Amino acid sequence: MVVDSSALVAILLGEPERDALARALAGVEMPGICAPNWLEALMVISARLGRPGLQALR
Repeated sequence: MVVDSSALVAILLGEPERDALARALAGVEMPGICAPNWLEALMVISARLGRPGLQALR
């Protein structure tokens, strides 16, 4: 499974689809993400949640 940045952001921000996305990711042995999507997720989470959000993303 290749993960989009919007899925990571939705999980960390507690959006309504959070639980369904987290369950989908939990069932995958080794999810992947491309570099541009990872950078986008880092930027959005950093802006909205700061250092605690970045630590949660890792």
